[in-house]
Amino acid sequence: MPRRQRIVFGVWVGLAELLVGAVLATWPDIGPVIERARQWIGDWWRTGVVPSTAPAGPPPA
Repeated sequence: MPRRQRIVFGVWVGLAELLVGAVLATWPDIGPVIERARQWIGDWWRTGVVPSTAPAGPPPA
């Protein structure tokens, strides 16, 4: 990876860390957000299929 791309990547990662830190500092209780997202992330961790791309039909057994 060229040096310039590594620097740009590092800047973006740093900005993402700052954003996450700001969110956690100003809104430390993210439990309700996680509960609302459970329908999407729960199935993704179990089956590896994102619900929006899953075929229609009954859930996997």
